[in-house]
Amino acid sequence: MAQKRNQLRMHPVPRGAVLQEDYCLRVRPVGAQDWQELKAYRVKVDMHDVRCTSMACFDFEGSVEVEITFPKFYTVYRVDIRPLSLGIRAQAQDRRIVFTLDRPANLSVEINKDRFHNLHLFAGAIEELPDKVGDNVLVAHGSLERPGFLGDGINGQLEAMPEGRTLYVEPGIYYIGECVWHLPSHTHIYLEPGAILIGGLALENGEGLRIDGRGILNLADFARFSSINGIRLNHSRDYGNTFLLKRNTSGSPSNKSSINWKASNLERLSLTKILFSMVWYVICLPFAAQSKSVLITNQPFKSSGGFL
Repeated sequence: MAQKRNQLRMHPVPRGAVLQEDYCLRVRPVGAQDWQELKAYRVKVDMHDVRCTSMACFDFEGSVEVEITFPKFYTVYRVDIRPLSLGIRAQAQDRRIVFTLDRPANLSVEINKDRFHNLHLFAGAIEELPDKVGDNVLVAHGSLERPGFLGDGINGQLEAMPEGRTLYVEPGIYYIGECVWHLPSHTHIYLEPGAILIGGLALENGEGLRIDGRGILNLADFARFSSINGIRLNHSRDYGNTFLLKRNTSGSPSNKSSINWKASNLERLSLTKILFSMVWYVICLPFAAQSKSVLITNQPFKSSGGFL
């Protein structure tokens, strides 16, 4: 078997994205001389005492080196890279560590036993981008310089296309009209790396919806009881999701670094490689929930005390 070539794909960061500077990050393929700066997003964690922490992501093939420095720590006496089961060892010097990754991993870097101001680092495999050209593909053109809008207004264009259609969302910040986008059935939504959706997604009485890519759902500005969830699925079936990132709203039970779902009466739901933790709600009122055939794979779970 031929050895994979070491290569790195950084995700673009749109202007206006809220960043966190607790950590300074750089990445490079093993054997390369020049480092590439990696920006970290600000995310919120903990349902009782909401705090800001960091999240960064990139894709690679082969092996890469990751360098993290800690400018806001007076001293560093302990570094934990979780899940500990991966056995990742870092070379430490003063307030700087370097470690090597030879396979994709979702990591939590915790300094001095502080699990609430940790770094969520998502190192994914380089994926082949879907084709943006075709009669059954609609492209949402984004901009890294100014925000755009998405929502129910585009559904008419999608529903006029044959089933199995694709909406390709380019990098940029998109505000969802009326805060919740009610997605049509039999649609593939692809979020290119660097695409940030501000608002929630919903599928009502639908089927055949697929959402994937390296995009971000950002609900950090929605209040606890706003009823805006990351993804809401009601009376739906044949739904698939792969590695959808999300930054969460503050102060509710669904506010870990996770995908938060509200779901009822579902069939054949498949979830693959989401984030560290997941909060799953099956709504029992005003009707009895009858969800079945729910498959969750390749998903590390994280409790308040660490990875399970």
